[in-house]
Amino acid sequence: MTYRSAVIRVGDYEVLGSIGRGGSGVVLRARSPAGLEVAIKVLHRVTPEARARFEREQRLLGSLGEAQGFVPLLDAGESREGPYLVMPFLTGGTLRDRLARGPLGVDEARALGTTLARAIGEAPRLGIVHRDLKPENVLFTADGRPLVADAGLAKHFRDDTPGASKSVALSRAGEFRGTASYMAPEQMSDARTVGPAADVHALGAILYECLAGRPPYLGETLLEVISSSNEGRHALLRTLRREVPAWLEAVVERALARD
Repeated sequence: MTYRSAVIRVGDYEVLGSIGRGGSGVVLRARSPAGLEVAIKVLHRVTPEARARFEREQRLLGSLGEAQGFVPLLDAGESREGPYLVMPFLTGGTLRDRLARGPLGVDEARALGTTLARAIGEAPRLGIVHRDLKPENVLFTADGRPLVADAGLAKHFRDDTPGASKSVALSRAGEFRGTASYMAPEQMSDARTVGPAADVHALGAILYECLAGRPPYLGETLLEVISSSNEGRHALLRTLRREVPAWLEAVVERALARD
């Protein structure tokens, strides 16, 4: 869909522009009836499986709010363009934007890692695993607070938690879902069965990149990245940045451990 000068609405929201586009939908910047700027995720390719994922994302976002360290869900509905989810428009950019300027300072990386660890520690209490933690999915508020975004691949990993009975098993056994540089080896082989340990691994990869200025697993092709991850091949932080304290390197190494 192309958005021109004419006023276009999604539900009660006035569209101001496009933020990003994916295979099945688009994220828009919009204005709410109260005049607040928001981000709206609209599903365009409404297949039964895509709708089931979208509905699952809505349920999970409803349980993981700003108090838990996640971008909160403000509203949801149906429109002519497709079903949509409404979240705050965060003006602080993404962690990927920050890393484009180079590695973070050690203290800044430690503080960020602590905040993200608290957030992903809250999700398992609700029986949820995110499965797609990466710098693009860490957003900053105007005052610099990091929040975890995008629950499109999140799922319940236990059946005895609120809402889990409504979640459909959408990943097939052996299916590859996630971003290779941040995925735990077990997620690469079977995304359906992973639990919170996969998010711990992703957090370790994010913290490694914050300190080293590059992801732990490198390769010219996707297969090379997957091979590096499966074999646990990455340079030690101390060889890339001497000022990283030994205890912090040990934390990262433990998070990235294949077992």
